[in-house]
Amino acid sequence: MVAIEVSDAHKVASAGIGEPEMNVLRGVALLLVILAEPLGMAWAQDRNTAEASGSYTTDFRRSENPCSEEGRWINSGANGGGRSNVQSTPGLAFGTQIERGLYNDSIALMTGTWSADQTVTVTLYKGTNKNTCCAEGEIWIRGSMGGGKMTGYEMSFSILSDPDYYHMAPWLGADFAAGTFARSALGRALQDGDVIKVTAVRNLFTLYVNSIQIAQGTDNTYASGNPGIGFFHSSAFNGLDHEWGFNSFAATGLISSDLGIRVKPIAVPH
Repeated sequence: MVAIEVSDAHKVASAGIGEPEMNVLRGVALLLVILAEPLGMAWAQDRNTAEASGSYTTDFRRSENPCSEEGRWINSGANGGGRSNVQSTPGLAFGTQIERGLYNDSIALMTGTWSADQTVTVTLYKGTNKNTCCAEGEIWIRGSMGGGKMTGYEMSFSILSDPDYYHMAPWLGADFAAGTFARSALGRALQDGDVIKVTAVRNLFTLYVNSIQIAQGTDNTYASGNPGIGFFHSSAFNGLDHEWGFNSFAATGLISSDLGIRVKPIAVPH
């Protein structure tokens, strides 16, 4: 229960507040508790996140441009990464790529402090897109942004049936992901509801689709940074950004976060 703390009786008495006034304060505190309880429940439901045991999960219940979730995300366009932002509507995160092509990916990274070993899982929504080449969902590992540059690992995968590929590569500052260390066909077109996961353990990166291992690769370019998501489409793609994206996101490896409201229950005076 959310409550307002009222000082001890001996403290308020020293300030010239007697028992009648104290009873009024108690009544006000109780009324505030009654009013705050449904607000607290609504806030908790809207917050739609879980930060426990070094993890963060969300199913993007808010309409935000750029996506923020109370400061838990930073975006490449708004926060110095030199690319585009990620937007959200209830149940979906998607790109806002301003220019088609030119690697102007929409990228959002988690805030906080994260370990180098990270796991990121997303649930794909591809909608009714039947376009060909190219539209990609991205999982970011050990990412950072600033000075108009992005660094970190992009693990991208085609949401289309032609071609059905993935690739793993580090972004090298202002340049597009260079030095691809794993790339091939997925073996099948991804579908709505497919769960894509990437794990990073030291220099080993593993890609899974629906818990089935698809690929592995090694690289030593980056040893730190934060997880995140991204989206890209080429100039040949004529779909709309909000027609595809991710329904959910989960990441493990969180060490600490100073963001978010912590509601501390306080006993109501009686």
